Amino acid sequence: MKREATVLIVQDTTELNLSTRSACEGLGQIGTNQTGAQSRGLDLHSCWAVGESGLPLGVLRLHGYAPESAAGKDPHRPIAEKESYRWLQAYEDATAVAATIPDTRVINVTDREGDMFELFDLRRRQTGRKAELLVRANWDRCLAGSDQKLFEELAAAPLAKTVSLPVPRPREHRAKPSDPGRPALPARTAKVQVRFQEVTLSAPQAPQTRNKQPIKLWAVYGVEKHPPKGASAVRWLLLSSIPVASVKQALKCVRWYGRRWRIEAWHRVMKSGCQILDHQNHRAHVLLRAIALDAVIAWRIMLLALLGREVPELPADTLFDPCECEVLGLLTQKKASPWVMP
Repeated sequence: MKREATVLIVQDTTELNLSTRSACEGLGQIGTNQTGAQSRGLDLHSCWAVGESGLPLGVLRLHGYAPESAAGKDPHRPIAEKESYRWLQAYEDATAVAATIPDTRVINVTDREGDMFELFDLRRRQTGRKAELLVRANWDRCLAGSDQKLFEELAAAPLAKTVSLPVPRPREHRAKPSDPGRPALPARTAKVQVRFQEVTLSAPQAPQTRNKQPIKLWAVYGVEKHPPKGASAVRWLLLSSIPVASVKQALKCVRWYGRRWRIEAWHRVMKSGCQILDHQNHRAHVLLRAIALDAVIAWRIMLLALLGREVPELPADTLFDPCECEVLGLLTQKKASPWVMP
């Protein structure tokens, strides 16, 4: 990360469905399947570092846990007692890293689940060198000093530019009783209108936040007006702690958020390539130790795949030591290895 001018630390949560592991202790309820039966497993909250080019730089944090039902709990309890506190803990990790690499700008990127006033307030209260925030908005928040709300305000902002944005192939999501599902579609390029504006968010009226002062951020709004038939339109409203005073800066935020998809691809490598759902451990905490090793392996697999596409002429010894290169050469030539026991 020290070699990069800007590093994106992306947060995301993925479900590990381990319903077939009936003998595994320490699992929680992660949802219901198509028939309404409860699914058991773990949630895995991850942070990994990505360069501006999209090249994965490594795994920063893994937090696996058995989710618990919020039924019967006080919805206004402190954030530290909620599962969503994991987003704040991961941001604190990003800030700790930023303090050790002062020549690198560190930006913590989250999807809509990370849109919490407490996260923005945490950054405001911190002193010293901080990680920046780039969060996709989920809540149509009230704006201080305005009768309009966030999404309406940005939709009315002047059009800055229309850009072409690559949209990766969305995976199929099977329908559930509470979700109509989504068909698999090919990758495409979307024409996105980009607007930006400085905004001041009012604190939510929940007991734990209503006495807090409004927070000033910068909002970048990208919307696809004419998506293909059957495709969901791109509609991103990004909240940034980084000042956005020009079209160039707004487009940077859009490109940075576009790199968030890489963590989803990494989760797929863990599940399909490393087959973390097939481990036979009988206790959740032991299973998570194995997954910690798989996470690093999956990062290396993804790094090799991306480098192979971008710079196929790269010498093998850039990433492998001499012994590993010899093994790879023998595998390529399909020859027996002349190993001699020492």
